[in-house]
Amino acid sequence: MYYDLPDKITLTISKQVSDVLENDMRMFGFCQTKPNVSGFLNTLFANFFEQFQAEQDQRLNAMNDILEKYQIKPVSKRGELIHDLSALLYSQPVSLKKIESKTIAYRPSKKSHADDVIRAIEQTELSKLNTTLSGYLRLMCNAYAEKRRVEREQIIFLSQYQKLRRAISQKKFVTIFGTNGKVYENEIPYSIEPSKDETANYLLTKTASGAISTIHLYNIKDVRIINPKTIGQEYTFSQTDLDAFHSMITHGVQYRFQTTNITVQFTEEGASMFQSIKHNRPVPVREEDLITEFDCSEEQAFQYFRRFGKDAVVIAPVTLNERLKEFYKNAIEAYEE
Repeated sequence: MYYDLPDKITLTISKQVSDVLENDMRMFGFCQTKPNVSGFLNTLFANFFEQFQAEQDQRLNAMNDILEKYQIKPVSKRGELIHDLSALLYSQPVSLKKIESKTIAYRPSKKSHADDVIRAIEQTELSKLNTTLSGYLRLMCNAYAEKRRVEREQIIFLSQYQKLRRAISQKKFVTIFGTNGKVYENEIPYSIEPSKDETANYLLTKTASGAISTIHLYNIKDVRIINPKTIGQEYTFSQTDLDAFHSMITHGVQYRFQTTNITVQFTEEGASMFQSIKHNRPVPVREEDLITEFDCSEEQAFQYFRRFGKDAVVIAPVTLNERLKEFYKNAIEAYEE
């Protein structure tokens, strides 16, 4: 049966879910002068449908197992009971009317294949959950918003993520097309790792020149998989390469591999701040009183300690000390203007 595609679909979602979606629109490049709601939701629904469908099927199977456990008979009534439970669990909650909510409208697109997803939902999924099309899409938005941002990024950039995972598992090279227009040819992908705070995914890779590098998944527009035989090279990593990747995973995958000894003099207040500020925090390797040594990149140390002011002074290396001096000098000049 062929279903006519709705020209516009209206969804009512909680403000909490709406805030997550709007923030992701900004974070994932769906916001120029204003959020591109239709573009984002088309991508979300097209990329997330199969995963969401599998998750809901698991829940329905779990319901059936529970009913069987408690010997709900006759078996013929079990389907009706699951149907009624689905209506209770998945229908528009009455409480949503009492909390702050938001109504959004979006247009299904053929370009993102969201139109195929909408038709598949109408044909096979609505009866399972005893809900409407807008109700089903609202459930998808809710399930998406409940996931960690690192998982949500994998959903929005699903094509790039899957190609990279396939290249890694099959030990193949890749050419990466960046969102900035750059092309990275004949890269050897090692792994995709989350940042320490689990807010972003990074590809750890060895470049054609042999350097160890890292690329944020968000910055990858497309991926072309290349068989090593076609370029006469071998998919391999030296022990030095593996040590570099391990160091990046330990200290922060968003920073290019180039660790050095960082020595910091804390005040009592600075030591307390170090314990509480966890975002991008480097790992200490030696501590003596209020002097702490770190083995991390200068970039990571700069990004982390520049917020400490007088409560954390970088003693070494001199290059980082001078860079922070310049940073604070420019800040003072800006305030004095």
